[in-house]
Amino acid sequence: MPFFLLILLVVGVVAANKFAKLAESKGYQAKKARRYPYLLMIVAIGAAVILFLLATLIGKSVPHFQSLAYALFVTGNCFVIGVDVLILRKAYKNMQAAPDAKSRP
Repeated sequence: MPFFLLILLVVGVVAANKFAKLAESKGYQAKKARRYPYLLMIVAIGAAVILFLLATLIGKSVPHFQSLAYALFVTGNCFVIGVDVLILRKAYKNMQAAPDAKSRP
């Protein structure tokens, strides 16, 4: 569990810094640009915790399915990380395509 949370934290912090730098270079407020990656990181960590609780519940209630619970946990967290990175990448590309603040009326 800590490994997946560490990955989500690193992805969120790196993305927040990249978003802030891009926002500053375009003339927007960096503080507002940091909010989206942090919010997405919190949601992804929440999903990882829910997966952990679900896998623990399955593993404890049906001892024969412990390997299935572990596989569900690992696969689910890989999916959460993938979706997190995909959403952040799409948002970053959209932000790159946005006009500069100076050129807006």
